[in-house]
Amino acid sequence: MFDQDVDTARVTLLDPEPESRLHADVELAVSMCPVGAISVSTKADGPSDGMRRA
Repeated sequence: MFDQDVDTARVTLLDPEPESRLHADVELAVSMCPVGAISVSTKADGPSDGMRRA
């Protein structure tokens, strides 16, 4: 779902709409982010894709 550049520490979203079977893994990644840079939103939250950066 995500990738992180080892030099810049920049996180890149690889899959903005992961399959439902992966949602628990996405939530785990969000909860384990040490700086809270990753968040999840649903399409109902706004007009953009299913997941957005905070």
